[in-house]
Amino acid sequence: MQLLGKYLEKYGTYESNGVAFSDSDEVWYDDCYVAAPNWFNITSFDFNSDDTMASADLEEMIQNYHLDLDQTGNPYNLRHIFGSHADSDYEYNIPRQWYIQKLFNPSEEKKPNDPELPFAKKPEHLLTIEDFKYALSSRYQNTVYDPYGKEETEQDHQAFRPIGFQRNQELSILQIRNDVPKDIAGVQWLALGPNAFNGIAPYYVNILDTPAVYQTNC
Repeated sequence: MQLLGKYLEKYGTYESNGVAFSDSDEVWYDDCYVAAPNWFNITSFDFNSDDTMASADLEEMIQNYHLDLDQTGNPYNLRHIFGSHADSDYEYNIPRQWYIQKLFNPSEEKKPNDPELPFAKKPEHLLTIEDFKYALSSRYQNTVYDPYGKEETEQDHQAFRPIGFQRNQELSILQIRNDVPKDIAGVQWLALGPNAFNGIAPYYVNILDTPAVYQTNC
């Protein structure tokens, strides 16, 4: 994490990105998952915590330009400061985050237009490869917002942009197993095309060519 911070400090970045560090026993987000749609999603950020890193002048910039509209001081809600607040977020981004949290925390009642959904959550059950594939291919199944649903109105069906739809190009699920030899521990589950209609196939991450069983002669 410190090495990545040095690279960002030296070279910068053209956009905000999420990075997860993992080994065979744990992942950087500990026992939580993050559902990250296309908007800045970090909420509470403590500049004084040993668990956070930031640009040296970021907090000073927030203070000098009066960006803390919540007037809470440290820790700051960075989503309120740097995130978008467009009407399209309520159609395009927030519902997708809501639905994944609904799948992984089904006992909680949230609304699909709630802009204060938490950044990270602990799931109510252990998550499997199948859980991730289902979530990343989902279209609001078992809700009135399913575009293929047979109940409610067409307005409900078209209310929100689903996660799995025709413009998907690729889906990857990265796995590091802890019950096999290290040289075959890493697996990338890969699917191409629209997620609602594709299937994932496993690839060892240390291969140099596509396995023959997956190749086609064009």
